[in-house]
Amino acid sequence: MEHTGSVYIIRNTINNKYGYNMSIGGNATYVKKTIDNSKVIELFNSGIPAYKIAKILHVGTPRITDVLKKLNIKYGIALQRFSEEKRDAICNLYLQGYGTMDICRKFNTDKGTVRKILTTKGIKLRLKQETNKLRRKLLASEKMSHENPAPTDNR
Repeated sequence: MEHTGSVYIIRNTINNKYGYNMSIGGNATYVKKTIDNSKVIELFNSGIPAYKIAKILHVGTPRITDVLKKLNIKYGIALQRFSEEKRDAICNLYLQGYGTMDICRKFNTDKGTVRKILTTKGIKLRLKQETNKLRRKLLASEKMSHENPAPTDNR
């Protein structure tokens, strides 16, 4: 019989009125718990994080992450990592005067990630007031460029 899922052991208690505390006494049996890899992939691809999948399937989070690792599926922080080009783009936008929240919206990430990228690149973070001043200048220059488009040659 071919087995497509991962096998894990769950400890179940039988005739133990005190629950899982085996130090009190009671019989314990081991039951093999199989995890269907396709179910894990289906849940993960639907956007459910590994720890929630673990709760749904009644196993520990490491069981789910082991399945994802075996199948070479990126999860957690590895899934959120930015390429070097995106990191450079984030730094360039910040140096042009955009605020961290503007960059967060553009790259669909959170403020902490943007701040971490900037600090690891050695860029000193601005105060909110400085960012607001730069944003006003940036918006004014964008408004000017939209009001006064470059002349076109209509010969």
